[in-house]
Amino acid sequence: MRGSVRSALLVVAVAAAGFPIIATQSLNAVPNPVATDEGTYLAFGRAFPDPHGCLAYGVPDTNGDGVKDTPRGVSPWAKGRACSDQFLSYEEVVEGSKFLARRFPEFLKVIRLDQAYDNPNYMSAGIPRNVVVDDGKPTILGRDRRPLYMFKATDSTSPIPEPDRKHFVYTLSIHGIERAGLEGGIRAMEDLVTWAACELPKYAASTPPTPACMVEGPFPKKIVESKTDKPVPTAGDVLKNSVVYFVLPNPDGWARGQVAPVELEDGSPNANYTPGFFFQRYNGNGVDLNRDWPTKGYTYKPYSPGSEPEVKAFAEVLKQVRNTTTANQFTGGIDLHGMITAYAFSYTLLGAGQRDYRKNAISVDTSIRTWEDQTKRMSWSPYVADVNANGKNDPGETCVTDPVLGGGTRGRIPACVA
Repeated sequence: MRGSVRSALLVVAVAAAGFPIIATQSLNAVPNPVATDEGTYLAFGRAFPDPHGCLAYGVPDTNGDGVKDTPRGVSPWAKGRACSDQFLSYEEVVEGSKFLARRFPEFLKVIRLDQAYDNPNYMSAGIPRNVVVDDGKPTILGRDRRPLYMFKATDSTSPIPEPDRKHFVYTLSIHGIERAGLEGGIRAMEDLVTWAACELPKYAASTPPTPACMVEGPFPKKIVESKTDKPVPTAGDVLKNSVVYFVLPNPDGWARGQVAPVELEDGSPNANYTPGFFFQRYNGNGVDLNRDWPTKGYTYKPYSPGSEPEVKAFAEVLKQVRNTTTANQFTGGIDLHGMITAYAFSYTLLGAGQRDYRKNAISVDTSIRTWEDQTKRMSWSPYVADVNANGKNDPGETCVTDPVLGGGTRGRIPACVA
């Protein structure tokens, strides 16, 4: 969405955390350790364990600074006790989120658009599956359309009326090839929901136990884990005062590269689908959905803004949500991408819309604080030059900074600070 703040959220650093450098998949890969019931939740320690979960689990924090004593190359921020070695599939994200919603119903709701809004058109464009060629002209006979989902995180017991709360929206990997937005965003959603729940005695001392409540505290817990001298709200505070939507905007581009069966139009697994080899930026119509979102002062010439079913559906639904708020607007939104060939971990594009001085100052301050946090959080990685996490390229911290005209940013390892 060109009109919102654009950032590559690397709560989970894809390239630096054991994932392939290119977004390819093996057809023989096994499912990820995603929890969908109490047994798997207790075994994995999370609904969506981090890539380094099994390497960081149980590692102590000897100096009490809140950072585990993991060796360089292992993330001290990893959650859960299992390791993931491939990108999450669409069905895994949906089913894992449904489990979290059942586990913490006060804090999370899974919304399938065509059912929740009674509109059968609220589906993806669908990847063509049956094509015939007549006189050299291909004709599509069938598509595998996918349901569209968004996840609503808020405290349904908050004394603040929902229309009066601040509303935010995060779109996760609108370019199907850029996996970090989804991989980081969905785990950030789990943090927010789980940590808020762990503030309540019913979950902190629940039977069966809530794994995060035992090992990720103490609670209440601030949403920024790295140390800062700036004020940071707790997860419970955020969900009492806010409504946060996490959106899955491009299931078609996602499905082209995942290894597990994708869903049919009715939501059931498609066992006949042959997994792809590479994720795509585009939806099933071959359209870059990021360019299809209209905004003031911007139109991508090859497309007609708002032409695709995914964009139409989410635009209509989010407008309905906006119209229920007392302020008649969203407080903020971020489009989480994740370019795995980028040499800096956070790019922020301030929106095209006009804003007053106060809103502009908030946007800039938020961007700076996000950069400071990710610089500290990523210093463990051998792919990052900023070993001492001070946000500077100090002597001995070598990285490539020369421009590469027309060649993208491939090969720039270790990465410079943003």
